Amino acid sequence: MLNDNITYAVISILIVLFLTPLVISLANKTKVVAAPSADRWHSKPTPLLGGISIIISITFVAFISGIYHSLDSIVLISILIIFLSGLYDDIWGMLPYVKLLFQIIASSLIMASGIVVGKGVLLPDFVAIPLTIFWIVGITNAMNLLDNMDGLCSGTSFVISSFLGLLFYFDGQNDLSTLSILIAGANLGFLYYNFKPAKIFMGDSGSLTLGFLLSLISLMGTFHTKSHILFSLGIPVILMSIPIFDTTLVTISRKYLNRPISQGGKDHLSHR
Repeated sequence: MLNDNITYAVISILIVLFLTPLVISLANKTKVVAAPSADRWHSKPTPLLGGISIIISITFVAFISGIYHSLDSIVLISILIIFLSGLYDDIWGMLPYVKLLFQIIASSLIMASGIVVGKGVLLPDFVAIPLTIFWIVGITNAMNLLDNMDGLCSGTSFVISSFLGLLFYFDGQNDLSTLSILIAGANLGFLYYNFKPAKIFMGDSGSLTLGFLLSLISLMGTFHTKSHILFSLGIPVILMSIPIFDTTLVTISRKYLNRPISQGGKDHLSHR
């Protein structure tokens, strides 16, 4: 199983390495680029849409490995909603509250498929339901906010998904282990083009979808007995501690300064 995961990770790396130059060319031709601004670090127009190559890679290898069979169709639809909303935002722009609405819809679909925080540890619905929405939407946006410096979101996603892959492997959750390793491989491949100086940014289609996937698989991999409540609820929080802390820091500082949370800035943990 471990050898298979390594093979799939290599395939996912190679796909991203092959596709990303094509996406760079597409973004430049269609003028889907991030222009330099006072609240950004890059000094020249940089192509967006890197999320396309990342998600295509993960999707393709998930199909050839067969792990997509373990995912409910409702889950696949929810992932597609997040990806398309992020892609729309990259190309045409979208109001933050509209993006939030799509994230709540996708989170609701996840719960409809039976995936909730604390499943198996007997949390009451009035706690589990809002906590699930808060977790998924929070981590999704935390990874989006973390995409504020070359290689940061893709590098952090690589580290988190690699650890999740190892945890799932040792716990015998093979499909989730493979999915996590695929995500790690896709991010590692993308880092080649995203490391400073970045040739391309992943955009919201990448950062939102990665955040959604990481929040989702951490919920899907929780242990299902009360004796493992620490692992069920604690380990995902620990693994996501950097994006969680960064989002908390930015939210508090921008509220204090009466600035919109969704507005870009150089006030992130990475900048400090």
